[in-house]
Amino acid sequence: MKTVSSRDLKNNPGILADSDVTVVYSRSKPMAVCVSVSEGEDVLSLADAMLQMRAQRALELARIMARKSGVDKMPDREIDAEIGSLRVARRKD
Repeated sequence: MKTVSSRDLKNNPGILADSDVTVVYSRSKPMAVCVSVSEGEDVLSLADAMLQMRAQRALELARIMARKSGVDKMPDREIDAEIGSLRVARRKD
C-alpha cells in the first residue's frame, strides 16, 4: 500500500499506477483510497463490494460498542420504546 498527498496526486495522477492500493492524504488526514483496476474488470461491482465491506465494518463496530456498553443485553421492548421515541422526535424536527 502506498500513500500520497492530494497535492502530489493533483500534480501527477500517474502515481496511482505504481500501486494496487493508494491512500490519499490531505492535510495529514486520509481522504480517499484508490484501488487499481484491470482491463475488463467490472468497476461498478468492485465499487459495490467496497461499499458493502464498509457497511459490514460499521455494523461490526456498532456491535462491539453495544457489547462494551451492555446495550446488547437490552430487552426488545426497551429497544422498541427507544426507536419509537426517536421517531417521534424526528417528526417534530
